[in-house]
Amino acid sequence: MNFTCMMRTQSQTWRLMDSSLACKVELSLDKPAASRILSWVMCVFSLCALPLGCGESGKRATQDSSNSANLAYAAEIATMQQAPNVEAIDTTFIARLLESHPEYFGNIVKDGPRYRVQILLGRIASDTPGKPRLVRSGFRVDAEYFYPASSIKLLAAVGALEHLNSYDNPMLGADTPMTIGPLFDGDTPQNKDESNLDGGTITAGHEIRKLFLVSDNPAFNRLFDLCGHESLNSQMHRAGLGSTVINHRLSESRAIPRQLDTAAITFHTPVGDVEQAAQQSGLSLRNTSRETQVGVGYLSKDQRIDTPMEFAGRNGISLVDLQNALIMTVRPDIDLGLPGFELSDTDRLRLVYAMGQFPHESLNPQYRGSDYPDHAYKLFLPGVRRAFMKADQYGTGSTDLSSALSGVDNSANIRIYNKLGQAYGFTIENAYIVTGRPEIEPFFLTAVIYTNEDGILNDNIYEYAAVAEPFMEHLAEVVARSLWK
Repeated sequence: MNFTCMMRTQSQTWRLMDSSLACKVELSLDKPAASRILSWVMCVFSLCALPLGCGESGKRATQDSSNSANLAYAAEIATMQQAPNVEAIDTTFIARLLESHPEYFGNIVKDGPRYRVQILLGRIASDTPGKPRLVRSGFRVDAEYFYPASSIKLLAAVGALEHLNSYDNPMLGADTPMTIGPLFDGDTPQNKDESNLDGGTITAGHEIRKLFLVSDNPAFNRLFDLCGHESLNSQMHRAGLGSTVINHRLSESRAIPRQLDTAAITFHTPVGDVEQAAQQSGLSLRNTSRETQVGVGYLSKDQRIDTPMEFAGRNGISLVDLQNALIMTVRPDIDLGLPGFELSDTDRLRLVYAMGQFPHESLNPQYRGSDYPDHAYKLFLPGVRRAFMKADQYGTGSTDLSSALSGVDNSANIRIYNKLGQAYGFTIENAYIVTGRPEIEPFFLTAVIYTNEDGILNDNIYEYAAVAEPFMEHLAEVVARSLWK
């Protein structure tokens, strides 16, 4: 195999993620391997090259030999023939890890139902040539309902790209400017996005970047309008994610009379406008998980209602399906025995690139690192960095967070491809963790915890900083150390 990695600026053909950069991988290999590998290689390049700074024009624009080898290694895996290869979920490994660290997890292990804690670990085993095997371990997996919050945005990003592909129009894609029409009487059209430095227009690609970089809620809502309620849910069900329920926008300030309606869209292509009609969904979905009633009360219009809040009609997805969605996006070479997503090479690279970037690395849109620290949208990052420093022969072995984040070490090569969520007391992290070094195994880790001591929802008194975020940090560290020892 011959791998040639190229970076260039502002190309109409490969104008993917930042307006200033695009990445391309050219392959020279025998057929039929070429047809099987192309889509995954686009994704793999991002996974392996991004740790070295792919994303800033003129900075670290070349790969070192170790990452070139990692690219080749990952691409070789992608050529292997796929076959359903998913083992049943082991229920002992994670439980033992938690029990061995009572200083971090003692109360949570004792009172799992109260915290609604769920954990799912996915390891990629390659002990059989040609068949990457997913080995899963879990703790209280799908024991009850959890509110997915912003973690559901991954599905909207995938759904938007699939939806655009359905037009089969080469002039219409993720970088096509669009106008979102008024949704009800008195509503105004949306056609400007000042954060888009490439013309100030609304495009699906730019909304996807904001969605992953800083978990932007209006970006999700625009993609919801683009896809339509019925179409978006149907797409996810066809992909094999049967528990998906996406019934509403997120933090929507407008008083929308019919929540399942979506606005008309006008795509402004170089050869003329393409119209998409407003949609009224005929689909009725409810969560079938156990215990969809949450808390002991909630605030509504400054009034306290002393009954649990019912989530049966709100957004929802099982923990297994949430992790499966991530696997189908970043590691399509692992066959889950499901239909999967219908994404092109360019689509997959776009998603993975945005998912793995830190906000301060983005050239469009731009975010100040002081306002958006690396770990703010990647809750596993501090713990994984500490674990990596311990495992890395050049690391300091320090367990101090400040030294882990500021010291000179190889943990800067860590990339976490994720989408977190946090709302109503629920904190969710769904991540694929890679180090850029093939001898240190990557893994998937998905976790949920509910922290709401007073049991009242909508009061904005949740133990996120005191309990949930330290839990995620320690969980990632303990899991990573157990795998990388």
